[in-house]
Amino acid sequence: MRSVRQIDGSIVSTVTETTAGGVIILAMGTISTSADGVITKLPQEAGNNGTVDHTEIPITHADGR
Repeated sequence: MRSVRQIDGSIVSTVTETTAGGVIILAMGTISTSADGVITKLPQEAGNNGTVDHTEIPITHADGR
């Protein structure tokens, strides 16, 4: 995983899932977290075909839930 802090304070991390030997890429994704940590977005690409197959967006509310 490689993470980079953006100029607005948000963090973008690139995740690559590979086989045990690290040779074959099984899935890729980019995790984006807002500067305040409230919103995290994870688009997932399975099959290494360049198409986003699924996106998760968990949100932390003001009360912490």
